Amino acid sequence: NWSNKKSKEMLDLKKRVGEDKFNAANEKYNVKIRDFLNSDSYKNADNDKKEKMLDKKKRETKASILSTFGL
Repeated sequence: NWSNKKSKEMLDLKKRVGEDKFNAANEKYNVKIRDFLNSDSYKNADNDKKEKMLDKKKRETKASILSTFGL
């Protein structure tokens, strides 16, 4: 959830695209992560692997969404 993030990157994104597009991007991110958390590959992984998988998915999803805004 990006709405609580106060990083320069998130603040810049919000300023650049506006509140509505930022919220839409945030929702898209949340849905993708939620879907991943419900996937069999994630559910069947051991705890150590789950953490690494989730970190990677978050990075990839964030990069993908930011790239749609030219960031």
